[in-house]
Amino acid sequence: MKTLLVMALVAGSVAWAGPKKKDKEKPVEAAPAAPVAPSTPLVSVLPTETEAEAYKPLLAQADALMKAALEGFVLDTAAPDATDADLAAAVKAKQTVGVRVKLVLTEAREQMRASLLVTKIPGNGLRGSWFIHASGPAPDELLEAIVPAIVADAAQDLGWQKKPAEASPATATATGAPAEAPASDK
Repeated sequence: MKTLLVMALVAGSVAWAGPKKKDKEKPVEAAPAAPVAPSTPLVSVLPTETEAEAYKPLLAQADALMKAALEGFVLDTAAPDATDADLAAAVKAKQTVGVRVKLVLTEAREQMRASLLVTKIPGNGLRGSWFIHASGPAPDELLEAIVPAIVADAAQDLGWQKKPAEASPATATATGAPAEAPASDK
């Protein structure tokens, strides 16, 4: 039995010698692709929502913080009154990615929970959701910390590029004198 099994194994490995070799053909070379500049995503900001009565006075502040946080990234922002058809047409015309962002604030066990939902344009397929819980100071102070953090997390995951830093008077020292370049060691 062992001899028969060994002979079958040897005969099987000898019989299969691999794929047949084809005549040598020249490989087809693809034309070099032109460098494609990354497209700027189109973002539609939906109004912030909440069911918590304590957070309803903060909705306008949350919307302002959301828009300010998004301004730090290279994005095209859609008009607030744009319809779904307008947004879909803009995405198609620009050949870019379009998303809707919506911030939802909820109250959970003396904590503020912020949820950022990002859906595709056209359609409403979910691109992602991000959550942050915070507690401690007053809700308006929490909001000022939560919104930029949740937008930064989403932007990193979605691959959004930050706007380049601009030279501004904010780089001056507290005395008002221009900031000096660090001395080099020679």
